[in-house]
Amino acid sequence: MNHKTIPVMLTVVMMLSSCRKFTPERSSVAAGAYSDLRGSVTSIVASRHPNIEAVVKIEGLATGGVFQSITDFKKGDFAVTENNSPVVIEQLSYSREPISAILVLDSSGSMYGTPIDDLKTAVTAFINGLLGIDEVEIIEFDTELTITPFTSTKSDLLAGINNMVASGGTALWDATSRALDDILNATNPNKLLIVMTDGIDGSSTTTYLDVRDKALAIDQEINCIGYSDLYDHLLQSLAEETGGTFHSTTSSGDLITIYTDYIPTEINQTILHYRTREKGSKKVEIYLNYGSFSEYFSSQYES
Repeated sequence: MNHKTIPVMLTVVMMLSSCRKFTPERSSVAAGAYSDLRGSVTSIVASRHPNIEAVVKIEGLATGGVFQSITDFKKGDFAVTENNSPVVIEQLSYSREPISAILVLDSSGSMYGTPIDDLKTAVTAFINGLLGIDEVEIIEFDTELTITPFTSTKSDLLAGINNMVASGGTALWDATSRALDDILNATNPNKLLIVMTDGIDGSSTTTYLDVRDKALAIDQEINCIGYSDLYDHLLQSLAEETGGTFHSTTSSGDLITIYTDYIPTEINQTILHYRTREKGSKKVEIYLNYGSFSEYFSSQYES
């Protein structure tokens, strides 16, 4: 089931306990563990009414001036109200931040046979390793582009992969340029763009410089994979100039590893699970007592 995530704006202010309508317990965390605290509400998942998931990311300023994700909270550290009425937090869980990924995949004639099968296997492993909060767009290219738009539904993505047929030319730069356009419409702030080819562009109207300049203009990293000894060596330049990574391999096993290594693994979000009373517009207020810190977050959602 797709989760409908609703981005929310965050206001973080220091609040005195005497000003609160509903106060959480005081955490037993040592007050000196962090010198500062910052946080954000990354989403409210309201698609499974009456079950609500309020997703927050909290970081503490540790020794050395580095902010670290905090994921050792207890239910009693938080209190939540909806439209000024307290709700009961049923449990906490932890996750990572969602990603929006675009996979640009070569299905030109030179990919016929084992190469296209290896690519399908590697990309399938990548998709199966994602969470329900992630979204992916697939841009398959030969002479033309075939696009599976952003979705979190794995069955739709896998169907697009399984339907790939190797034929035609190589419109590498046209496909990459389209990916840079589409990634601006991604839902999640964490964006991942991976471009794979086994050859040299011979079908695009877009040039390498067009793609490079567009990526730099929107500050988007492009990660590139050359899957043969004949890949376009401008791929490596594109990755380096945009701050992305570059891989070259002819091994199917390596290709799987390359793709799955792009899946984020850091657990850095806390999910507050509770039940809402009725549908409608809700103002959610989240209070946190953690060590010596008292923090307040607010957001809104519709259900």
